[in-house]
Amino acid sequence: MREEKRADKRDILRVQKDAEREIIYHYKREERLSLPSAPRLDYGRRSIFRNNRALLILFLDVILVIIIMFIAVRFFLGFPYKGSMGDYNFELKGFIYSGKVYISLVAERVRNREKREDSLVVSFYLKGEETGLYTVNKRVPQKEGEKVFLRVQIPFSDEETTVYAIVKMGGREITLHRRVQR
Repeated sequence: MREEKRADKRDILRVQKDAEREIIYHYKREERLSLPSAPRLDYGRRSIFRNNRALLILFLDVILVIIIMFIAVRFFLGFPYKGSMGDYNFELKGFIYSGKVYISLVAERVRNREKREDSLVVSFYLKGEETGLYTVNKRVPQKEGEKVFLRVQIPFSDEETTVYAIVKMGGREITLHRRVQR
């Protein structure tokens, strides 16, 4: 009976490598327990993302959507302080210094496709002070690459405001705005 049990155990542990040879594995629990244990590789607190892969994927998806929306808004809406009309590009700049808002508008001719306009009329005003328009008439740039600068000083005492510029040229009009601060 003992031989049958041993034979059964041998059959369980028997692995045939070739048809002629047998490989027999033996196992002694005492030998295994006497060996030093392997060091545990625990690196301290585990991250919430290591334990939950779905949460990591969700987090990365949200970050990706935010980045795409930021790029899309900038690409499709553009910058509110830059604009173009026909062959001309405009950029509004400004800052507050010693009780005044200093505003400048740069008009640049980028192409020579349309007929030349003679004058450029720009009205500047501050947010909340639409009645105090400061209007400047200037000759538009005639050559490609030429720039014209329009500058205005408006009295102002707060820390920040929004500056608006209404650009009129040849029956067309665009409005630019920019937040300025001290």
